[in-house]
Amino acid sequence: MCFDCIFNKQIPETNAAFVVAGPASKTWVNGLAQTYSEEYDSAKLSPYISRQEYVQCMERINDLLINYFPCPLSWYCGYLCCLFTLGLSLLCPYICISDAEEQLEMLVRSINNKKLKSKNMKLVFRKKCGTSWLEWHLPGVEI
Repeated sequence: MCFDCIFNKQIPETNAAFVVAGPASKTWVNGLAQTYSEEYDSAKLSPYISRQEYVQCMERINDLLINYFPCPLSWYCGYLCCLFTLGLSLLCPYICISDAEEQLEMLVRSINNKKLKSKNMKLVFRKKCGTSWLEWHLPGVEI
């Protein structure tokens, strides 16, 4: 939350192999963001996927995460009571967060199989210490 700017330095820049969609909102302790950027990089993506398809995929992802994330009261109570409960207060919101991450991984697999496989593209969810992002791998480019 307050250290997002520090943790987000781990996110790679968009390059010739993939386009990065970084966190667009607050990030939970385990690194999962509540939403990811829907910004369309037309220079890199337009030959492979239309703006409408891209935005549709990102809206599905963000809607799923928003629906599974805990309410703000649970979120802030978890953080505020963390010191007094030796971290146990984070378990209540973490149940919702872990469900959100599991559902996100299933949705990414579904998007890959149904939309991106025919375009030789791949969407990858990456998570590191305190942050996460989505990578849109472009066809014909090896990493």
